[in-house]
Amino acid sequence: MDQQNVKPITSVKYSPVTSMKNALGTEQDLEHQYQEYVFSKGLSEDKDVLEIGCSIGRGLGLLSSVANSVVGLDINHDAIEVASAEYKDKKNIKVMLGDAHQLNFEDDSFDTILIIQTIYLMKDQKKVLQECRRVLRKGGKLLIATINRNRSDFVPCEYSTKYYTA
Repeated sequence: MDQQNVKPITSVKYSPVTSMKNALGTEQDLEHQYQEYVFSKGLSEDKDVLEIGCSIGRGLGLLSSVANSVVGLDINHDAIEVASAEYKDKKNIKVMLGDAHQLNFEDDSFDTILIIQTIYLMKDQKKVLQECRRVLRKGGKLLIATINRNRSDFVPCEYSTKYYTA
């Protein structure tokens, strides 16, 4: 990972859902996050991409380097403010406040939908998946990445609804 391009983000009010202030995570956590976005980048080339639960938009810049368009969606207003400020000059990135249970998009709007480390926070995961199906174009891809609850250092989030295992 190119550490020179990593900028600390200090203007957001953190909550247990988004992160902990000043907590960078372990090297392993950072590597996993980086690899999730590198993999997602491969699904995003020349595509219209939606990331549900984008938080402060950590991966939107990388995705936008290959995608036609990238929409970052999150329910946390403070996180969306940070992401909006970060990407205000990027023409192919749009950051929006919204709820994954009721996506405010036309049917067949996206080629790729990403849900990275947030599915376990969704109250009605079935409804979220139905919404994804609705806005995903025929032949599109849905990527869901979630934490491994069997990791020895796993700590469940107090807002989680359900964790999955492989």
